[in-house]
Amino acid sequence: MRFLMRAMLLVLAFSVAATQGATPPPESAAELAKTSQGMSVVLTARPIGRFMAWTRVNISLGMLGGGAAAEGNHIVTGNDVENQAPRIARALLESAQKHLGVVAASMTPLSLSATDGAAVAHAAQGADLVFDIQPLRESLEPFMAKAGEYFVTSDVRFRIVEVASGRVLAEETCVRTT
Repeated sequence: MRFLMRAMLLVLAFSVAATQGATPPPESAAELAKTSQGMSVVLTARPIGRFMAWTRVNISLGMLGGGAAAEGNHIVTGNDVENQAPRIARALLESAQKHLGVVAASMTPLSLSATDGAAVAHAAQGADLVFDIQPLRESLEPFMAKAGEYFVTSDVRFRIVEVASGRVLAEETCVRTT
């Protein structure tokens, strides 16, 4: 999670520099905090990503796609698997508030399915920036050398959208395996 926070703060640094018309990002955290001070940020509330469950059987038989997705959906619904996006979004916003001086917009998180920057910006009128956290996919995969043990891989896309222009200022995908 610390790596994700650092990466997203770097992405935010580049985006703030882009909105200020500067070529390089600010050289210090203090300089970045000055340029982003007071910017309002709204978050998105997106549904959980596609969940794939791989077992030794469907890996060895090559059953891809439908079987793994169906099993993944069963695991998600049967075990109340939490959507990680809201937790990640709140943590990123709290970090940006603490380190950069941004403020939370007085709006509820945007529940939308659109991925186009202009559509996201249109839904966020009244804020300066949108932190768009989109879970792409998660998978449950067995350790081939250890029966009964699994690891989880999560892919999440983070985008910063400037509301005034509808431009995607920065975008990064994070893949984490636990």
